Amino acid sequence: MLTRTQKKIWHLPPLTSASELSQEDLDDDEDEDEEDGDDDTADDDNSIDPELAREKFAELRAQYIVTRDTIKAKGRSHAAAQEEILKLSEVFKQFRLVPKQFDYLVNSMRVMMDRVRTQERLIMKLCVEQCKMPKKNFITLFTGNETSDTWFNAAIAMNKPWSEKLHDVSEEVHRALQINCSRLKKKPA
Repeated sequence: MLTRTQKKIWHLPPLTSASELSQEDLDDDEDEDEEDGDDDTADDDNSIDPELAREKFAELRAQYIVTRDTIKAKGRSHAAAQEEILKLSEVFKQFRLVPKQFDYLVNSMRVMMDRVRTQERLIMKLCVEQCKMPKKNFITLFTGNETSDTWFNAAIAMNKPWSEKLHDVSEEVHRALQINCSRLKKKPA
């Protein structure tokens, strides 16, 4: 007795060695292959035009210099500086970065942010854990004042029980703030 699978195989049409495409279809495929092989200009379209690259890099360099000078003169938060930064980003968008270059840019920014966060955690640990400052007060005072010590002076001036303990860690807090300030306020090269 035959199983189902054997019955299905039994009723299959016989295999033919010939292709199901007609000779005309096969000839058309060969013609298309020959046409594809003759097209050497496709490789030229993907290459970089040195003159165009030179122009784009010159444009990027010029806008970078203008942006840098505006930031030096007026500060990063000034409206003119923000406008120049926007123009620089538009010029920079024209470049297609390969993942390796993009990863380098992103990773360097990530490393800097990790260093800043480490210093911020150290400051929080000193104030909250060692001096028993309430975390809610710390967050309220510290947020927005990461680069100045006005929040720390305000915390000491509150005359709370934990305010007295802040004097003991003031040197470490000021050192961590200085490290953050130097990292956040670095001027572009």
